[in-house]
Amino acid sequence: MAPALAERSGSALMQIIKEDWKNGKVLLKAEQSDDFWYLHQLIEEGDTVRAGTERKIKIGDAASERNPRVVRKKVTLTLRVEKTELSHEALRVSGVILEGPEDIPAGAHHTITVEAGTVLTLQKQSWGSYQKKYLLESVQRERRVFLLVLFDREEALVAKLTPAGYEVVGRERGSVAKKADMKVAHSSFYAELANIVVELANVHRADTIILASPHFWSGYLQEALPAKLKEKTVSVTCSSVSEAGIMEVLKRPELRSMLQSERAAKEAGLVEEVKAAIAQERSGCGLSEVSKLAQEGNVSRVFVADKAIARWKEEGIFGNVEAVLRTVEGVGGEVHIFSTDDANRVLEGVGGIACIKRW
Repeated sequence: MAPALAERSGSALMQIIKEDWKNGKVLLKAEQSDDFWYLHQLIEEGDTVRAGTERKIKIGDAASERNPRVVRKKVTLTLRVEKTELSHEALRVSGVILEGPEDIPAGAHHTITVEAGTVLTLQKQSWGSYQKKYLLESVQRERRVFLLVLFDREEALVAKLTPAGYEVVGRERGSVAKKADMKVAHSSFYAELANIVVELANVHRADTIILASPHFWSGYLQEALPAKLKEKTVSVTCSSVSEAGIMEVLKRPELRSMLQSERAAKEAGLVEEVKAAIAQERSGCGLSEVSKLAQEGNVSRVFVADKAIARWKEEGIFGNVEAVLRTVEGVGGEVHIFSTDDANRVLEGVGGIACIKRW
């Protein structure tokens, strides 16, 4: 396996430069790729975003000149947001121009590309407490990089924890040797896997490497790693080398304190609470039932799948959902937005939203 080299993340977190909560404005500076994910969660249709950007400008009179010259001009624009598009390299914010230089007409469409180093102003009519929670998490989160290495004697899966859950960054598959060649085959496979782990640990600047394996295979890889990396490793067991195995590892009790600040681990624990509440009939599921319970004040915590939020926004009904979330917050309830695939699957199975009752 030749793993693709990923971005070498710096240690800087997104910065809040200035806050004006009275007018719903926050001046921010994005620093690295994780920040794009947080902004993607925060920026909604109808918000306004102001930032520096480039726009194509025609020089000369197009009606009188056969070949008018087109140049790129650096400008500062304010957009009313219509949609956002997330990639690992940037966040694209598209919308209608509200304010800009005189030679750029208001009402025209434009896309602002938010990259590392971009300074932008985000303004909302009102901020929900769960949105402020997201914002504070983005600037206060502990900047630690965890690599998960799940493996047995013939295959391996390497993942990096991210704000959205995890990203698979490497896979490796060896061959099952005959009994007579087992020792040599094991040595070769784990030596190759150790090289891959070293490379990925350097590329992603890993602080901690979690080795997860069925049975006793961890010892083979530990022996093949260099001493400096051995100091960063923690070993646990898992039942399979798969993405389901990743979620199993994140729920391991011996890793709870270590991963308490990681979103994927938090959501894995909260999903189990949701499942238990459903099994014990202490829950409400689906928008209609959760809305009714919220009006009664009978919601202690509500959980929403971010994929469901994206769908409701497209359908134009997210305003109804947001009203429910604000009602829950208004009576002291907690709002949790799930972003990992495993958590989304559970909530999508019950209508995209669920809650735990107070009584």
